[in-house]
Amino acid sequence: MIVNPFTKALVLLLSLFLTPFFTACQDSDVGVNHSQAKQSVKVLTPAWSIAATLTAMGYPPIATGDVAEYPKWAGKPDLPNSVIDLGARFAPNPELMSQLSPDLIIDNDFYQHLRPMYGKTPVKSINLQGSDPSKTATWQSYADGVMALGNAIHQPIAAKQYIDKSQIQLTNLGQTFRQQHPTIKKLAVIQFASVSQFRSYSDNSLFKLTLDAMRLELVQLGQGNLWGFTDAKLGDLAKFDDSTCVVVVEPFSPMLQQQLAQNALWKRLGYGKDSANPRCMMVVPPTWIYGGIPSMVGFAQSLTQAHLVH
Repeated sequence: MIVNPFTKALVLLLSLFLTPFFTACQDSDVGVNHSQAKQSVKVLTPAWSIAATLTAMGYPPIATGDVAEYPKWAGKPDLPNSVIDLGARFAPNPELMSQLSPDLIIDNDFYQHLRPMYGKTPVKSINLQGSDPSKTATWQSYADGVMALGNAIHQPIAAKQYIDKSQIQLTNLGQTFRQQHPTIKKLAVIQFASVSQFRSYSDNSLFKLTLDAMRLELVQLGQGNLWGFTDAKLGDLAKFDDSTCVVVVEPFSPMLQQQLAQNALWKRLGYGKDSANPRCMMVVPPTWIYGGIPSMVGFAQSLTQAHLVH
């Protein structure tokens, strides 16, 4: 077929004109989708629980408080190196906060006293433990907190995916633990304050939810306070029956362990390596008790990696 030179020139001209237009449209569409999937709001938070959950969802904050202390008390997930340390969680550096120019500050009711220093930055308060932490913990209350966080940063799909993934992880980790320790059905979770005092975690703590998801039972010494634990004395360990395995949450310093090893009551109770009739005990890395679902998953992972102390 013979093509008219004028028609050929017109087609060439149109192609030169329209190609950049269509390419730009395609690139623009890709950019929008990529932005929706990866780009998030620049969040600043003084709270470890918020920082941990954002990190676990894949959208870490630009800054949080006490970054250096976080591994000692909160454990997992690890905060990326990009997260800036604001200083003390309850007394962050106000000048640094203003210099970071966040799009949004997310805190919870524990940080109400900081709000005057936030300036004009929008603030969202989210309690990852539910509206009333004094009541028995429920999975839904924790999931609602994660969804609220996802909505706040315009990433509800990421939040839902993280919740679903965490449920599967907890189920699988529970199966692994039961296979490793088929005789252990009941666990008491404690944390030492001193050689003579400890916290016994209760039904309104995240440990209850974690063990429920793992098909294990939490044994408690009494109704927990607002923070999910009961204060107890060393002798109260005798209230746990022989079928209950005691899980000690770090920090559990070498000095404290040495003091316990020399304590006659501790030996008589049957805990520790030097006991004549050792009882079941495990020591696990730090778990931030206010950390919501990330702390639950981290605690479950720690249980599957813990060894019995005999």
